[in-house]
Amino acid sequence: MAGYGVAQVDLPEGPRVQSILFGDPDEFAIGMDVEIDLETLRQNKDGDDVVIYRFRPAHVGAAAGPGSAPGGSS
Repeated sequence: MAGYGVAQVDLPEGPRVQSILFGDPDEFAIGMDVEIDLETLRQNKDGDDVVIYRFRPAHVGAAAGPGSAPGGSS
């Protein structure tokens, strides 16, 4: 069974959240910029999407958007 990484990410708005990391372990470093990644996990009994969030390494040179979280740490 494969493992997964977790991080504490400091959001630009102030809160710190804990989240699963999406990517290879070698892609992450403490203090690096990360961005949010949303995934539809399944649909509930009413047909509504159940969505989870996780963070992945920010794309180098990409403009910071509403889902970016500079200074996130793993």
